[in-house]
Amino acid sequence: MDRYQPLSNYGVIGNLQTAALISGVGTLDWLCLPHFDSPSLFAALLDSEKGGSFAIAPSILFTSELAYEPFSNVLVTRFVTASGGAEVVDFMPPYTEAGVRGKLYHPALYRGIRGLWGEVPFRVVCDPRPDYGRVRAKTDLAEHGAVIRGGGMSLGLAAEVALQKEASGVGAAFSVPHGTERWFVLRQCAHAGCDPADLLAPADYCADLTYRRVLDFWRRWADQCRYQGRWRQEVIRSALLIKLLTFGPTGALVAAPTTSLPHTLGGSLNQDYRYCWLRDSALAVNALLRLGYTEEAQAFFGWLEARSLEPGGLRGLYGVDGQRGAPEETLPHLEGYRGSAPVRIGNAAHGQRHLHVYGELLSAFSLLARQRKRLPRKIWTALRRAVDDLCEEWQKPDAGIWDVTGEPRHFVHSKLMAWTALDRAIGLLDPLGPGVAFTTALAEGIRRLVRREQPVVERWTKTKEAIAREILERGWHSRRGAFTQSYGSDLLDASLLLLPSCRFLPAEDERVHATVDRLRQELTVGGLMRRYESLDSPPEGAFTPCSFWLVDALAAIGKMAEATSLFEATLAQANHLGLYSEEIDPATGEFLGHFPQGLTHLSLIGSALTLEGS
Repeated sequence: MDRYQPLSNYGVIGNLQTAALISGVGTLDWLCLPHFDSPSLFAALLDSEKGGSFAIAPSILFTSELAYEPFSNVLVTRFVTASGGAEVVDFMPPYTEAGVRGKLYHPALYRGIRGLWGEVPFRVVCDPRPDYGRVRAKTDLAEHGAVIRGGGMSLGLAAEVALQKEASGVGAAFSVPHGTERWFVLRQCAHAGCDPADLLAPADYCADLTYRRVLDFWRRWADQCRYQGRWRQEVIRSALLIKLLTFGPTGALVAAPTTSLPHTLGGSLNQDYRYCWLRDSALAVNALLRLGYTEEAQAFFGWLEARSLEPGGLRGLYGVDGQRGAPEETLPHLEGYRGSAPVRIGNAAHGQRHLHVYGELLSAFSLLARQRKRLPRKIWTALRRAVDDLCEEWQKPDAGIWDVTGEPRHFVHSKLMAWTALDRAIGLLDPLGPGVAFTTALAEGIRRLVRREQPVVERWTKTKEAIAREILERGWHSRRGAFTQSYGSDLLDASLLLLPSCRFLPAEDERVHATVDRLRQELTVGGLMRRYESLDSPPEGAFTPCSFWLVDALAAIGKMAEATSLFEATLAQANHLGLYSEEIDPATGEFLGHFPQGLTHLSLIGSALTLEGS
């Protein structure tokens, strides 16, 4: 399957509405428009022949190197040939406040070629295949470029060189001498009545100015990071990736910009991750708040407030627009990444029960409240309702943090996070506890609130104590000498590495130490952590976030030297751009699963801050 690039050879760009994956050989192999979860325009990542791609590369033998412009999400691919050198610059202008003020926003992709020395012959082929390759686009040549229609999409491809019809799509062959530039700009019509020909201003029109503005946007955002520690470069790259995965119009965060990338090559465990998991979003908010980014946290909780008012309470998964996900559908016409079928769109996890999200949400909100020194009334009302729901739901089995299929179970991690939710909620209303930081300035108002909520707090406290008793009685497995995955099971689960950070038991408790040591011993392979014990054959790769969770757990129980060493080793597993996939094959180091994955990067941020006491 050498028609496919390794996942580690990709970078990602985006506009806070969608994202594109671009390989180190100049092919844009994944882009959905206009949103993360929209149908694809280019999907060669999932089928190199039927998916469609947008390729820009020298037409002679070359070597190449992919890098980000420092502290930005602007990609640069440098090509070196026998006749000279050139670079391709890729970026998408971000969605900004202009979009919410009613101004027209045309999603756009900029690809520019710059001659660095000598003269380099280039070949460009733009082969769009809308709707996951189910539609053959109609492409017509026009002045300054081409017009593309199909699958409900209308786009204009502005080109600074003359385009020609290809067997599929359009293309061009030309040379780029030293000191010259050639730009290609792909814009999507923002509404049904838009004529894509109107988007075909000369491709170099304001391209350099737009490039500088986009670069400045990302660098100004990165400069807000208050972390100044030894791993600043890695932390900022992770923060930039989390921001890139945020859907600007709503504040929702997608788990990854891709679908159906396999946990095992040739395997069938292929899911659509272009959705907002409350787990990942809450953890991302927590990480960004610790870095000083409060605007993103407030936007997310504003989005969450609207979700909490819907019938049925909170769910674990939502679409970026706030809808409750989409039904699963398979696409049999696509072969899947390196033959890993089926390709799926939609995700059935939206119908599952996820108790763990309550703990992650309340932990993030508690941090936001302490930083802002007040309880935002509307958001608190929404979360108070969620905690009341949890008191009725916690005794029920759920799908757990891993969205397991089959019958729901009593996962220990889910119960632990239910306990955490109640603990943080009670703490917010305790004038002598964590809430004291934001009650001292206007004490009388909070005292009235506490008195009014006292019966509620008493009920929450009783529920919290009941959950704790049950976890200690049913979650501990004496033969394994550790807390295990679910009640009655002897299987280990790396999610329980989060036990120390929840403060459920003191870090020095022997059961905490025993669980961390047992998980490290049994689930570590090649220096990386698997997420749980499994009978699957062949086994999936190591789950990258779990290695960072182990870092946090080791630090919590006082093994700082080991934690730092593991952190450095895990940092080395990133690709040359500092990006991580969901999983890594411990034997080969090959990236598996979704790429890039937000959960890994927010876990990296958390570990860096933990190790430096931030």
